[in-house]
Amino acid sequence: MENQQGLKYNVDLVFVVDTTGSMANLINTVKGNILKFYPDLKKVADEKGKSISQFRIKVIDFKNYEYNGRGAIQESKFFTLTNDAQMENEEDQLQSYVNNLSANGGSGSREQGYRENGLEALTIAMRSDWDKGGDKRRHVIVLFTDIAPLTFEEGRKYAGDNYPQDMPANFDELTDMWDSPQGAVMAKSSKRLILFAPDCETWDNISNNWNEVIHWPAKAGEGLSDADYNTILDTLMNSI
Repeated sequence: MENQQGLKYNVDLVFVVDTTGSMANLINTVKGNILKFYPDLKKVADEKGKSISQFRIKVIDFKNYEYNGRGAIQESKFFTLTNDAQMENEEDQLQSYVNNLSANGGSGSREQGYRENGLEALTIAMRSDWDKGGDKRRHVIVLFTDIAPLTFEEGRKYAGDNYPQDMPANFDELTDMWDSPQGAVMAKSSKRLILFAPDCETWDNISNNWNEVIHWPAKAGEGLSDADYNTILDTLMNSI
């Protein structure tokens, strides 16, 4: 698709999903939303008279490095859903990947408060191979979780040898990766972060201090029942 001005608008969307046991009541809803997102986005775009030249979706699911070992965080490739020659195959691949997601186990130990490695998953999302083509771009991360994350320092302490070596040393380094003119890994004009996460110190620090962030609080232990799927669509379309 090409917009009325002839400009190519490329959109990348990365879903970051907590797949630990506490998400069991919500995981099917999240999976369904991922799979129907592009058709819904296209419908909203058509209604608003807007057009997207390329749309890609990537999925990252996370648990806990101490509990699940080095496979605690898994990531897919980017699936391209607007290339007619490849679209059917890419849709099938995305559906297969998403259908295999399941919410089970993965909680950290009582000592670490049963928290997960959400910040590490966010780091991996930020380092995605974002599209650099098109005349305009939008790069969006949508993170779903119902619990506070471990700090990077705690993650290293509890995971030991299972912990990846290329993570930020602390929250300040992650903040620099998002906002610093020298260290940011995502283009300032393109990036957006939408958090469906509980009110807690870390997620609140992100929403209060980082640029281009929307935070929809969810109560820990009660899934994301307050999350409004249409918020993602509206946020994305209003920025195009």
